[in-house]
Amino acid sequence: MAKVKGDQDGGDQPTSKGRIARKLPLGMRLRGDVYYAWFKKDGKRYQKALSSDRETAETKFHEMRVGADRRSLGMVDNNAHLKAIMAEYLADRARLKRASYVEYLRVRLNRILDYVNVRRVSELTVAMVTHYEHDRKAKGVSQRTVNMEVGALKTMLRWAVNHERIGFNPLAKHTIAKHDTPREGRAFTGDEIERLLSASPQPWRDIWYAYLVAGMRKTELASLQWRDIDTEAREIIIRKSVAKTGRERRIPIESGLWEILERRRCEPREPGKGKTAAITRMVRERFTREHVFTTSANTPLTHRSGINHAFIRCCKLAEIERQEVDADGNEVSHLDIHSFRRTFATNLITGGTDPKTVQELLGHQTLEMTMNLYAKINTGNKRQAIATLSYGKGVSSPEGVAGRVPPRKNSTGRQ
Repeated sequence: MAKVKGDQDGGDQPTSKGRIARKLPLGMRLRGDVYYAWFKKDGKRYQKALSSDRETAETKFHEMRVGADRRSLGMVDNNAHLKAIMAEYLADRARLKRASYVEYLRVRLNRILDYVNVRRVSELTVAMVTHYEHDRKAKGVSQRTVNMEVGALKTMLRWAVNHERIGFNPLAKHTIAKHDTPREGRAFTGDEIERLLSASPQPWRDIWYAYLVAGMRKTELASLQWRDIDTEAREIIIRKSVAKTGRERRIPIESGLWEILERRRCEPREPGKGKTAAITRMVRERFTREHVFTTSANTPLTHRSGINHAFIRCCKLAEIERQEVDADGNEVSHLDIHSFRRTFATNLITGGTDPKTVQELLGHQTLEMTMNLYAKINTGNKRQAIATLSYGKGVSSPEGVAGRVPPRKNSTGRQ
């Protein structure tokens, strides 16, 4: 009986004249006119359409088998396709991040990958990325934007190494250029803190105060739940799953914050209402009693960018300028949610707290990060030190150079 051309797996293949061709390699199949890789290695199934041309298909199949063998021996190579890595990476990010952020990554990764125009990770070089940076800068794109694009690619490749998709990051030694017009976030002044707290309605007044006296990151406070409050020790517990460094830490609860927590614990909570029936339904679905701090509708602060919009509104109410620009209109410094953390750190440092304690409270992974804060803040302190010389004539600060930020007093007059 003649053989029928169809689904074959490693068997003899008929030619157009009925002669028997050489066997396909084990793990390779022919379905219709297309050759497929179809095999298992260490419990993982490899299935992929190769080509309708047998020689091309066998070459690709051999590469797949070699790659599978290398992975089995812990010898991961860099032959993976960049677009395939990108698809996996974005799918993984979609589990953890908002859809808008995933789209942000997709746009930037596509832009740089389309420019370098190489298929495999092994073909990517530092020189290609450097040329991309120069070309983007020549088109008038800011260094900050270029850095975000290249940074997205480096982060993706680092993810691929950690997940054993590739053997090493070809851009590991690439250095991100410094911003030509860096945006410097600054701390609040004492007067700005008073004005912001006075002008902000609830629940934002409580939220801003909590940021100021606990020094938590934006997401750390937004994710804080009642189970994270150690009432016996009067400490806030930052869980590993929430902390940026993946390390748990504890923050003593300041007396004013303790009063806020006690009040919020006793307050009844009911789902808020929206402007439409659909919004009201969404609000009810997101209603929470577990989170310590919530929006005015009693939904988590982690939803979209509501906390940023509230911050902007409150700054306008307090008549606080969030941006400072130079004569050319370039931004010199700005205030944002992270400025609460900067203010917390600034007051600790200028108040004489030792670096190791500051590191532990802020949750910095290394002491070097904390010491960088000291270096930034220390300019005013050095001027004060020179001014204390008994045999000198003191020192005056040029206009615009800030000295020590005095600690804020609360409504009771306590510092």
